[in-house]
Amino acid sequence: MSLNKLISNLAIAEQTAQGTPATAPTYIVPLVGSGAVAGVSPTVTIDEETGQTYAINAYVEEVATGFDAPTRAYPPVLGLLLKGLLGTVKTTAAGDTGGLYKHVFTVSPTDMATPWCTIWGNMESDEVKTTDAKVGAIKISFEGNKPLEIATTYAALGASFGADAARPKGGTEMAGMKYLTPNGCEVSLDVAGASLEARKITKFELEMSRNVNPEYFSGSPLPGDLSMGKFEGKTTITVKPSNLDDFRKSITGKADGTTVLGDVVEGAFKVKVKQGDASLEIEASRVPFAVNWPESDAGGGAVELELAADNLLGTYEAGPITITLTNDVASY
Repeated sequence: MSLNKLISNLAIAEQTAQGTPATAPTYIVPLVGSGAVAGVSPTVTIDEETGQTYAINAYVEEVATGFDAPTRAYPPVLGLLLKGLLGTVKTTAAGDTGGLYKHVFTVSPTDMATPWCTIWGNMESDEVKTTDAKVGAIKISFEGNKPLEIATTYAALGASFGADAARPKGGTEMAGMKYLTPNGCEVSLDVAGASLEARKITKFELEMSRNVNPEYFSGSPLPGDLSMGKFEGKTTITVKPSNLDDFRKSITGKADGTTVLGDVVEGAFKVKVKQGDASLEIEASRVPFAVNWPESDAGGGAVELELAADNLLGTYEAGPITITLTNDVASY
């Protein structure tokens, strides 16, 4: 009987240190869509001049390890993922309600340390485990009132299969748990450095990357270390406006502007989504939005504008983004 691609999920736990794999998962998470779990794929290089019209030899130079995991935005798991990517988290009690905690995630201007993780994946009865893994990138997105999707990319140093990769018992199962949706979301937006104003949107995307890359050394095709580069964040926010003030602001600096500026115009945004007592709030204050003039359409219909920023900007004192997660987890 063929393997069934339906039977697949992912489990994750934070390690206490590099080289010390977790002994059990913290969360077991359903995957979304294709459920793409990438195990190990060798890079085969062929480079010989043999006098033949075809290749006759090959060797393995490098083996990439890691996972690509699209999931829903389960509030407990989000904290682990955001800590894995951003590294800096401050937790306080959330108000007087009791049992709720507010976790504020930021990017440190100087500290690049992020936690190591152990990750288990499976395809029916076949299992794979990666150790000494880091969260390399996260994309948070929603459209209309569809649930939030969290696409997470991991890079790892170690990989094992079969009996060596069997997932230990334990961990909180997220299947059947509530996840975040845009219903009742709060969005405020500014394109040109004025005050934030409440806005209606149809689509939101935020991509964040720590540029984690495997480093290879002679002696093994597996990576021997992971290096991190500069944090990069970009966003796209789609609106259906009643006028083109956003476009005008982006190139002139104000809604009634008439002259194109040679300076970068910076805006800001704040997006908050909720599910019961849990919430996720994303805000950035130095956002160089670019807005294109919309295309005409003989079929008519509402104009859509994409407010896009290819790089969120920080300051010497603070990172480019602040994400606040409220849930019932006491600490990460």
